[in-house]
Amino acid sequence: MSELRVPVVEFEVRLFTVDGAQCDTVIFQAPGESLEDIFESELPFLPGREAKTFRLYARAGLASVARRKTTPGGPDVEENGLPWKQKSIVVQLRGGVTLKGDVFYVAEDNYGRPADFLNMKARSFALHQDEWIHQIVKRHVQFVDGI
Repeated sequence: MSELRVPVVEFEVRLFTVDGAQCDTVIFQAPGESLEDIFESELPFLPGREAKTFRLYARAGLASVARRKTTPGGPDVEENGLPWKQKSIVVQLRGGVTLKGDVFYVAEDNYGRPADFLNMKARSFALHQDEWIHQIVKRHVQFVDGI
């Protein structure tokens, strides 16, 4: 039966639900998948384990998934030869949770401001804190300050 198993990578994360609750859990992702991939997926559930209980978390019920940073700072210095810009913001989630941190974006021709970056088609965005990276679902954001 083990030959039918799909390879997965386990990540310890903190889940923030749309009602503001938080829980620490372990999620499973395919090798090479990022936090952003969690919310870009069309699959309705995210597999995980809380203590010794296997769970399926409804993606629609998640406002943010946070993972501890493995390296300090933000992303690499450049993406496609363009430098990253950094902006400190405050994000208020609908469930009442307030998160403070930095967004990193590449200023391109039509997307030079943080507001342009946040309005891109991706369903979520990364917010970097000292120890955590939050992948925040845009539809569960009440407002963003500091833009």
